[in-house]
Amino acid sequence: MKSLVIVVPELLPVPPVQGGAVEHWVDEASRRLIGAGVRLAIVSRPAHSAGQSGIEYIGIPWTKIERFFHRVKERVTWKNPLRYLAKIQNVFSYGRRVARVITNFDVVYLHNEPNLLLFMQKRAGQKNCTAYAQRSSFYAPVSPAVSARISQGRSCDLRE
Repeated sequence: MKSLVIVVPELLPVPPVQGGAVEHWVDEASRRLIGAGVRLAIVSRPAHSAGQSGIEYIGIPWTKIERFFHRVKERVTWKNPLRYLAKIQNVFSYGRRVARVITNFDVVYLHNEPNLLLFMQKRAGQKNCTAYAQRSSFYAPVSPAVSARISQGRSCDLRE
């Protein structure tokens, strides 16, 4: 059986319990894929609520340091460089842990956080990774190579 994992950004859980457009979109899209003959999983923060049967929910819990940096990010203005350092740190921490749990899937879909691609490594037999970003210009300072591929509308292969 083919397998697909959808990875969402590091902030909110799926199924959505706190709102979030990305999380609602992933939840709706994944419900439509049930019964398509694929093993389907979603990687996000833990929702602590029952999800749809037929979908495997993989929760990546917050660490103490991630919570600290998230609070820093929420308390400073968008002009403050600490905000961006906090975002980079949390993407780094979340990305490393996500990379460990997605190794057994044929197709990896990174939704709205293409910088997670930097932490992925292709395994033998794995098809590819598609990264989707609504606003790829936000990612340019962190990973210009990933941002360039996204802005060209190209699929991103996992690093070999």
